[in-house]
Amino acid sequence: MNLKPYFHAPLLLAAGFLYTSTPTLPATDARLTSPDGQLTVLVSDQGGLHYRVELAAKPVLDDSRLGLEFQDGTRLGPTATITKTKTARHNGTWENHFGKRLEVRDHWRELRLTLSEADRTFGLIVRAYDDGVAFRYDLPVASKLGHFVLTNELTEFHFTGDDRCWYGEPSSCAENHYPEATLSTIPPGQENTLPLLVATPAAYVAVTEADLRDWAGMFSTGTGSENVGVKLAPRKDKKGLVVSAVPRVSPWRVLMIGRTPADLINSDLIANLATPNQLGDLPWVKPGVCAWDPWWTGVNTNLPQYTAVQARGDTVSEKAYIDFAAEMGWPYQLMDWNWYKRDPTVPEPHMNMPEVLAYARAHGVKLFIWMHSRDLTKVGFEKVFSTMASWGVAGVKVDFMNSDSQETVQWYEAALKVAAHYHLMVDFHGAYKPTGLARTYPNFITQEGVMGNEYNKLRGNKCNPLHTITLPFTRALLGPMDFTPGGFVNRKPADFQTTYPAQVMGTRAR
Repeated sequence: MNLKPYFHAPLLLAAGFLYTSTPTLPATDARLTSPDGQLTVLVSDQGGLHYRVELAAKPVLDDSRLGLEFQDGTRLGPTATITKTKTARHNGTWENHFGKRLEVRDHWRELRLTLSEADRTFGLIVRAYDDGVAFRYDLPVASKLGHFVLTNELTEFHFTGDDRCWYGEPSSCAENHYPEATLSTIPPGQENTLPLLVATPAAYVAVTEADLRDWAGMFSTGTGSENVGVKLAPRKDKKGLVVSAVPRVSPWRVLMIGRTPADLINSDLIANLATPNQLGDLPWVKPGVCAWDPWWTGVNTNLPQYTAVQARGDTVSEKAYIDFAAEMGWPYQLMDWNWYKRDPTVPEPHMNMPEVLAYARAHGVKLFIWMHSRDLTKVGFEKVFSTMASWGVAGVKVDFMNSDSQETVQWYEAALKVAAHYHLMVDFHGAYKPTGLARTYPNFITQEGVMGNEYNKLRGNKCNPLHTITLPFTRALLGPMDFTPGGFVNRKPADFQTTYPAQVMGTRAR
């Protein structure tokens, strides 16, 4: 029984939504259409739970499998049947002070499927926007999973042909290239960083995830065909992928869809799918340009014995960069690596913190301060962040998380909550891809998780012009991106060398 699209119902007010419920026994498929009527998602239970996507009646995805597997042997999806559907719609707006536009339109239609398999009940929530579609698994108490261990996700993205694509190379912290390939040549078995950008005959499609909270991060993986699978990051304790208890929902599995690449760049889909602001009004969260100390250049004449990765700022150099920020009218100065040894509350002798802090205050500049996530965890969020607040710094740059595991995802939220308590902005480096968490915790002002200009001083020619112009259509689609721009020792790619002060490839304009 085909369910008719429901876009003839009256529109509601900006913050409103409407649910309608339809019993569907026996059922074979269910249909959802985007607000503009162009995108369609069809979910079917014939031959196992699967879905497909169309744009203006042209196929974007063929039948693609859905499902989850658990440590106790439970499999949800292979023999599931649709027993009930519920539809909803929403047409609202919210403010994003750090995105592409201040007022973001959040306009969607939703289909909630109740599914039965053996003696278990679970759900699938599907949303259609004008710029993409998303779905997530719903595990209620009726699933009888109780405390569960997730061991595999069966989700597929089965494209209609062996299309041209750009996939993210494997990386523990999303610092990777996005090489051009065809779907069948994406390396199978490995964890390829999202997003996966695909140029289909019908549209440009970016595969990714959103609202990743207390779950394992998702990667794409090749199959030797036009069918793309997924892999989830394993837990650090090796107890599976996700350890949790019902009721739970998974993160959204997302298809950003645009007729042109520019349509993808203009999309707010990832932020729209994220959990709204959990912190309330934060007037102390203010974006701004930041100067960057001698670590970037790889040399400090005051400490000539430390170069390259070991380069560091000292009291004299930090004051010089504060002068530079003040002269330029920039509100921030970044104190980077190697200003402390093991405890971020105890500076090394070469950094006279009281003198630097007093100098910054006198010049109207606030500091961002780098620290290793390992040291932050060992010393403790409360001690480190309360110390930073007592020093009057604006925020912290936390590095080397280097994981998408469930434990790391949990760690992000815990750190952001404590940082917010002490009015600290946060810049995560060594980070996994954005999934909308910056909307949920607006003190999460930016993040790395990108192969940026620091690679000009670290590993030769990785940050080349081709990589730079690929990023807007891949990594930058997902959210904040601290690409660490800035470098004026410019060289043609053929003349580039890893030297100190650091060189950059291409023109300054690029």
